[in-house]
Amino acid sequence: MTRLALLAAAALAVASLARAETFTLGAISVVEPTAAATTPGQLSDAGFMVIRNDGDTPDYLTGASGDFATLTLHQTTVDANGVARMTAVPRLEIPPHGQVALAHGSYHLMMTGLTQPLKAGDSLPATLTFQNAGALAIRFTIGTGMAGMNMGG
Repeated sequence: MTRLALLAAAALAVASLARAETFTLGAISVVEPTAAATTPGQLSDAGFMVIRNDGDTPDYLTGASGDFATLTLHQTTVDANGVARMTAVPRLEIPPHGQVALAHGSYHLMMTGLTQPLKAGDSLPATLTFQNAGALAIRFTIGTGMAGMNMGG
């Protein structure tokens, strides 16, 4: 039984890797950009991904755009009282030979003014702008559950 469970886990890991999309421009790679499906009337969401820098110098995410929403870089912080706040940040450093995760409770791309519902299985084009690498075309995969962050409507 244990052997069967290990084989199933390995198959799931391989399938997961096959679905993960990576978009590369120069030393910058964006791994698995995702957001969650929205509910009726929801006007905002959040996008998540990992950004890698394989270069010898830092680069900076300075902007993002997409036809389906206004995209802005935000950071979630929690104060000593446990109150979470989201604030816009002008740029995000991607260190040389390092990576930064845009994830729940941290940096993320806010998607405001959605022009359409985000449906599970959809793939939506966007562009990320980096100070050194330039403009990188990506696609957000729309998932269910915690793939993105329900931001209300």
